[in-house]
Amino acid sequence: MKKLFFFAFTISVFITVNFSANAQLGGLMNKVKNKVVDKALGNSDSDKETKVASVKDDPLCACSDATVAFKFTEGLKINYKEATFSVSEDGTLLVFDMVGKKYYTAKNGVLQGPYEADDPIVSRFDLPEAESGDQISMDVLLERYKGFIVPSGEKYAINFGGKTYGPFAVIQSFVLNHSKSKFAAMVVKDVLMTEDQGKILELEAKNAKTDQERMQLAMKMSEQMQERMMAAGGEIDMLPKLISNVPEAKSDMMLGNNFSGKVKFDDIVNVGFDKITDLTGKTLLSFDPQKLNNSGNGFWLSSDNTRIASYNYGLLSLSDGKEFAEVFCPYVMKAEGKVYLSYMYFSPVNNAVMQCKLPF
Repeated sequence: MKKLFFFAFTISVFITVNFSANAQLGGLMNKVKNKVVDKALGNSDSDKETKVASVKDDPLCACSDATVAFKFTEGLKINYKEATFSVSEDGTLLVFDMVGKKYYTAKNGVLQGPYEADDPIVSRFDLPEAESGDQISMDVLLERYKGFIVPSGEKYAINFGGKTYGPFAVIQSFVLNHSKSKFAAMVVKDVLMTEDQGKILELEAKNAKTDQERMQLAMKMSEQMQERMMAAGGEIDMLPKLISNVPEAKSDMMLGNNFSGKVKFDDIVNVGFDKITDLTGKTLLSFDPQKLNNSGNGFWLSSDNTRIASYNYGLLSLSDGKEFAEVFCPYVMKAEGKVYLSYMYFSPVNNAVMQCKLPF
C-alpha cells in the first residue's frame, strides 16, 4: 500500500507542475493518472460501468408492464424498508412512515399527505383482518362493521340482507367478502359475565390490596355467575357457533375456524392446517404446510382453486413453483373484470414504488 500511494502521488505532482505550461497536456495526463491509479487498484473502466449499472438495475421481481404506485421526490424522504403498506378496496395505497410517524396515500401514481393517525382519510382503511381464533373487542367490531353489528340490550345482533341474527352475548369474529354479499361470524349466545362486568371486576382486582379484599372479590364474582344461571333457568349456551347467510354453512373445529374474506377474492373460505374449504365444508384445495406459510394475512387462493400464494419476509411464493423476491404489499384485486395477485417493489431505475399484477 505504501508503494502504491507513492506511485500515485508522484504522478499527481508531475501533472500539477506542468499544468500551467500546457493545459491540454495536463488534462490528458489527468485522465492517464486516473486510469493508472484505477488499474493499480484493480478498477478498470468496464468494472466501474458494471458497478454503476448494477446499482441502477431493478430487482428480478420487476415486470415489463409495471405501473407507478408513487414516485419519490426531493421533498419526500421515506425509506420504503421502514414503512408499512395497506390497500383499501378501491385500490388506494396507505403508506405509514415508521420513522416520521406520518401517513400518506397514493393512487394512480399520485402521493398525498402527510396525515396524522386520527385523520379521517387514515381511519377509513381497514385494520388487518383478525383470524377467527383471535377475538377482538366488541368496540372495534362495532366501529368496523357499523350497520352490520348493532347493540341489542346487553347483547349484540347482526343485521344482514334484511334479516336479524341473534342477539349474542359475544361476537368473536365477523368476516365479509369483497362485495359484502356474504358474511360469517363466530358467536357465543350466552356468557356468565358480560364484557362490561368483566372490565369492572378487572379494575377492582387491580385495586385490591389485601388477600381479604381479593377473597371478597372472588365471592362477588361467584354470586354474579349464580344469579345469571338462575335468571337463565339453568340453560346457558356458551359454545361458539358459526353464523352465516350462506346456506348449509358449518364449522369444523379441527380446522381452527380461520375464516377469511381476503384469501379468495370475493368469497369467504376456511383456512385449515393443510387445506382450504368453503363455508359448507367442501375442500377447495389441499397444500403442504411445510412449503407454504398459511399463517397471518399473507395467504391467497386463486379464483379457479388451482394455485396458492403465500408471502413471508419479502418473498412471494406460488404453489406452481414461481417465486418473487424483494416484494411487499401483495394483495388480491380485480381490474377490467379479471382477478390479479398484485405486489409492489422499489425501482431504482424509476426512483419509485412500482406495482405488478399476476393473473390469479
